[in-house]
Amino acid sequence: ASEAVLLSLPESLRKSVLVDGPCHGADPSAVLMQRVLAKRSQLVAPGSFSQAPQGTSAAVHTQSFVDKFFMENLVDARARAALMQQPSEIQFKAIRMGKLTGPDPSALLLKRISLLQAQQGPQDAITNFIANSGLDASCEKVMRSLRTDLAQQVIAEGQLFGNRLSAALSGRIRRMRTAAAASQQTAQYIEAASHQLAQYMSGSLPNGS
Repeated sequence: ASEAVLLSLPESLRKSVLVDGPCHGADPSAVLMQRVLAKRSQLVAPGSFSQAPQGTSAAVHTQSFVDKFFMENLVDARARAALMQQPSEIQFKAIRMGKLTGPDPSALLLKRISLLQAQQGPQDAITNFIANSGLDASCEKVMRSLRTDLAQQVIAEGQLFGNRLSAALSGRIRRMRTAAAASQQTAQYIEAASHQLAQYMSGSLPNGS
């Protein structure tokens, strides 16, 4: 519920709330609401931060929030750039998922970003996937021609790397199509076998069938 409230705020107000860091105390939700009310009153108060020179306040607030995350989670330049390129909503959700743990924090962060992009909806997620992977217009056209579920699976595996990105994308799509076809065949076989077994158990199928 608190996350929904925060995401419903205007961009400038949300960034101002985020820069103050996590909400602590016995009731973090209440602390968040108090913070939102305080920041909202500043937006309309004379001499508030909203009257600062254009382009300074919101950018500094978001940058400070992300910088704090990077101080607590050591990731490589590629992962840092990937998060910095995201809209504030994805940045917030990725950071909200907590500390990056495991042997490869950078890979984990990239995985988080890919999953969050996939949740945005096919079109927005494809745009981000193409940009983050450095793919060209022909690759974007291929991605937009895929079924929604297949496109989401491709994106969920994370951005592509290497010298032949187009080939890497084609290979990933081919692999997922093959896996999907095999899964469908298996499901059809199980369904047919279950139906035949049910007929046999009901006595409508001869023993020799």
